Amino acid sequence: MKRLLLAFAVLTLNACATTHPGKMGASLKNSNIPLKISAQKVDQKENEAFQLVDVTIENMSDIWLKIHSVRMVINDPSISKVSVVMGRDLKDWALAMEARVRKESYNTNMAMVGLAAVGAAATAYGLYDDKPDVAIAGAATLVGAGAWAATNKSKSNLKKATTSDTLPNNHLYQTFSVPAKMFARRWVLLNKPSDQNIDKIIFDVETIEGDKDTYEIAL
Repeated sequence: MKRLLLAFAVLTLNACATTHPGKMGASLKNSNIPLKISAQKVDQKENEAFQLVDVTIENMSDIWLKIHSVRMVINDPSISKVSVVMGRDLKDWALAMEARVRKESYNTNMAMVGLAAVGAAATAYGLYDDKPDVAIAGAATLVGAGAWAATNKSKSNLKKATTSDTLPNNHLYQTFSVPAKMFARRWVLLNKPSDQNIDKIIFDVETIEGDKDTYEIAL
């Protein structure tokens, strides 16, 4: 019981939001654009045909950083089989993902309800039948279910704090500005072969003033 509570406390303390939760990028042209940039994979799973990538752009200057365009640098899609999902395809993917998330969330919640019910029944049986070992095991199951729920909620909150909202205006290809000494999060969805792992991204950045640079980020 103490170990379970200690593990939960450690998880809670480690769930701290940061400006750059992903891997830091490096400039390939060493321009004067005053930014730090990083990226991370979101909800990475094996054998998926899509990869959502979240990008953080931090303005290191005392003036507004106005981004005119950001474009992924991808080898010939007919050869690499990797492309940026755009337009109607993006909307269809979002609808399909929403349906899948709802199903998975329902199944997970039902499993934890069942676990909590087993714990409650074991605790009641152990107390009624004077079997402390059974009661303790049942109580531990109940605490485990509660700790899972709290930890899952904490992870959900951390994800919200360290990733962008997948709304059209937050797409990486939209024109946007970053206030002085602040940061912005943007997302992009990549279509890829299901057996391929995207371990690096490269993209061009151009400011409204015409400054350009290329950044590489290992994921």
